[in-house]
Amino acid sequence: MSAFIHLYNMYEEELYSNCHNLAQFYLSNPEMFNVTPEILIVVYIINGNSLWEMKHYTESQKQYEEALLLRKALIDPVNINYTKDVKDQSIILGVIENFNESELKYRIAKCQVENQQAKEAYSILQSIPKPRPAKVNFMMCKVIQQCESGSDKNLITLYKEVLKKCPLAFECIDSLLNLGVKGNEVNSLIINTTSAEGSNFEWLHLYIKGLSDINNRKHAEAINTLLSIECLKSNPRILALIGEALYFSGDYESSYQYLKRSYDIYPFMKQGIQKYALLCDMFKKPKELELMLRPSSLFPYEYSSTNWFVFATYLFCSLKLDKAQYFINRVLSSHQYKNVDGLILNAKILHGNKKPNEALVSLRNALKYEPYRFEVHRWIIEILMATDKGKDAQNQAIKTLKLLGESPRTLTIAASTFLKNPISKEKAKIYLYRALELNEFYVKAVFFLAQILIDDKETKAAIVLLEKTSSVVSNIKISLMLADLYAKSKNLSSALEQYTKVLNLDSNNRHAMNGIMSLGTTSSNSLETTADEDFEAVENTPRNKSDETNEDELIWSDIEMEIN
Repeated sequence: MSAFIHLYNMYEEELYSNCHNLAQFYLSNPEMFNVTPEILIVVYIINGNSLWEMKHYTESQKQYEEALLLRKALIDPVNINYTKDVKDQSIILGVIENFNESELKYRIAKCQVENQQAKEAYSILQSIPKPRPAKVNFMMCKVIQQCESGSDKNLITLYKEVLKKCPLAFECIDSLLNLGVKGNEVNSLIINTTSAEGSNFEWLHLYIKGLSDINNRKHAEAINTLLSIECLKSNPRILALIGEALYFSGDYESSYQYLKRSYDIYPFMKQGIQKYALLCDMFKKPKELELMLRPSSLFPYEYSSTNWFVFATYLFCSLKLDKAQYFINRVLSSHQYKNVDGLILNAKILHGNKKPNEALVSLRNALKYEPYRFEVHRWIIEILMATDKGKDAQNQAIKTLKLLGESPRTLTIAASTFLKNPISKEKAKIYLYRALELNEFYVKAVFFLAQILIDDKETKAAIVLLEKTSSVVSNIKISLMLADLYAKSKNLSSALEQYTKVLNLDSNNRHAMNGIMSLGTTSSNSLETTADEDFEAVENTPRNKSDETNEDELIWSDIEMEIN
């Protein structure tokens, strides 16, 4: 058995570290082991592959470069007699043919990508002559995104080239739609596959339409289209896309349900996982974030920026802001291309650490990538209001209305910027009434409008508004406000009903408990005091300190997200 065959057999058995050790002996003195220049190419390739499997990317790159130089030096490596042994010659010939110059350049580029040398990788990939293999074109797309160079037109061309050879490359389909290519055009690239008899991919045009609608901000249409794919109603990717569409439309509760279901089916799913983590924080579900971080789900060396994002969200939810900042910085540094969820979470952490200016910078960076993302606008407005920049917040709210259009949530957040100033409250009422015309049960608008009516001594109108909403929507804040109004109006049975309703939703709610206790006090006092004294007793009932917080300020805060 020749010396080369020993090396090849170990490689076939995946003994990569042993392969590397033996290759070092061969490379140190090729003549002693009768290793010809032709066989030397194969030794370099096998050593490079072994080092790649061992994650020694720099060393692996050097081996491929040596193999490439040596191959170029040979006049016609395919027609040279490498060895007298026919079996050896067949193996060597197979390796040489599989690892031509294009393949070696591709392997070098892979090593450079792993070593964060995106520009160098793109340069060597460009040197591969056309027509390039699909994997080369796909890697060029990834490299362009990492170094944020090259035009969208170039990316579109490369993705289309990949789809010509691999029409079911879903990442390419998704990327083309994200880049603004119309759904009909993408469908035309894969029509031969979807229309082929027995392909079972008739549903793919619905998938493309749904994703195209998401990118065009037609979220309601996207949700209906994706829900119509009955044959894949339990597919985690489809569920995650529906969850994301619901998230973008502002239906956070439904979004949470779909994203949770997607995660439960396939815990390694990356699609939508960042938004699922944000929703777990929004609805104060730290235990679910803990489950996402459980040691059995991933080994530490498998962690990606998505996993670091979940770490950061969990720490933010636990109010460990400095540690959360460390992990979100790791996300933003490793995520070479845009990560708007990361920038939003970064802003929330910075705001929590009392760094509002830095938080605003992060959010304005997010706007460069996703100018139509409501959550970015919302947090800019919230931070401006928290730093007493009311006029700036109003200007930003008006810009948001113009950019995103009128919807219940854009109108309501615009109204929230006019609430503090009594003079501008009328303008807030106009926005809120317009929001309720679009959705008469939009809770935030109902809450704000009821508060204005109470301040204006229009208690009956406030009760009517809250009763109408409470009959349809089960919400703690609405029920508490309604219960307090009933108590002040001496409608004790209705007040008790609403407080009980709150306790059914949140058994530890102190506001509701204190309210019920005050009702008992009021009821007993009414036998001994006048109606005026009774009313005064209810009005002056001590409340928990947390209940005295300005609810106008908290309503848009994640701390009070039960309003959703």
